[in-house]
Amino acid sequence: MVTSKTRRQSGKVKKQRQHIPHRDRTPEYVIKRNKRERDRVDHVNQAFIKLRDHIPDVKDDSRMSKIGILRSASEYIKSLTSLLNMNELCTPIQNEHHENLSTEKKSPCQSSQTSNSDIRSLCIEVSKRKCYHIHQFHRETRQFPVPNNSIF
Repeated sequence: MVTSKTRRQSGKVKKQRQHIPHRDRTPEYVIKRNKRERDRVDHVNQAFIKLRDHIPDVKDDSRMSKIGILRSASEYIKSLTSLLNMNELCTPIQNEHHENLSTEKKSPCQSSQTSNSDIRSLCIEVSKRKCYHIHQFHRETRQFPVPNNSIF
């Protein structure tokens, strides 16, 4: 590697690399460079596999493009954000509403533990007497359906 020294305005000396054309590189350098690139690509691919594994309703053995994985992950994140927003709406209303209900009737909103099955049947209380249920995770768009008269 050929270097030259240059002075910065701050007075510090910085070593600057001079460009060496690819045809002039040693075979050992090319082998190391290619290995670094293969390792980098492998790490990126492993990261996509891990991301795909965290998206619900995607089979482990299914082949998805990287852009498909990113789109599915993005939609899943939007759905989770929507659920969090719905839960925030449900919490203040449930406290007021459930004080008026008998102890026999309990809302899914009262549960402090949430599982995947709870998410699929999440109860959103928009008003004291209205409750909308999200029955199933939409498989194609990976979005949760939202009621037509939603406040979102």
